[in-house]
Amino acid sequence: MRKHLREIPLRGISRGRREDGQAIVEFVLILPFVVLILIGALAYGAWTDHMTRLSDIAQVGARAASVARFNGEMPCSAAGRLTGSALAAANDEATQFALTETPSCACHAPGDSTPTACDPGDEITVTARAENPLATIPIPFIPLAGDSTVSNDATVMLQ
Repeated sequence: MRKHLREIPLRGISRGRREDGQAIVEFVLILPFVVLILIGALAYGAWTDHMTRLSDIAQVGARAASVARFNGEMPCSAAGRLTGSALAAANDEATQFALTETPSCACHAPGDSTPTACDPGDEITVTARAENPLATIPIPFIPLAGDSTVSNDATVMLQ
């Protein structure tokens, strides 16, 4: 006697939905977000490194300016001379860090922003500016707004 079709066991045929390509589809859907997060983390790391180097250069110039009178130099000329040395030390083979202009230097009385003659006890502020590393990284579909340069200030008291 013949068996009805309902009684024949279905071997090798799944009874539910097929899920053969589910993992690859999920991977392809998530991959762009993972890549975007990775690129963002690398860009943030480059920016942080850049700003740290810029801060160090400004601090070296400010420290040099604060004690320049003991060497018979003008504070701002000492700051400019030593920021060049700090810039050379900040560069390595992988990244060529470049200031966009000579660091600016201004003396002022403590708590006041009016320029003074750089007398002992005054504060001196050294400002270093460099090209923004994020302005040169092309990220598709994400316009990076902002300046093409970044700056960092260091203020110390003249000795």
